Amino acid sequence: AFEDQYGKTLNFENFGRALGQLNKWYEDKGIFGQITDADMKGNVAELKMKEARISRLALRFLNPETGEPCIGKTNPDVIMKN
Repeated sequence: AFEDQYGKTLNFENFGRALGQLNKWYEDKGIFGQITDADMKGNVAELKMKEARISRLALRFLNPETGEPCIGKTNPDVIMKN
């Protein structure tokens, strides 16, 4: 996203567009991540990025009419595998 800007005078419009491309890359890959900060330090743009890591996942089925927990029709192992 930033390759064509290396060594050139910073253009904030192009820089902002590149930040958007990088965030879109995360989205396209299905990764919950984003740029959280961009700071200029001298001649260097420093980007701070965060990515989420899932450490535990609980699955439960809800009745679509009542919103109450119920027994699902799909095997939970099938859902968790995907």
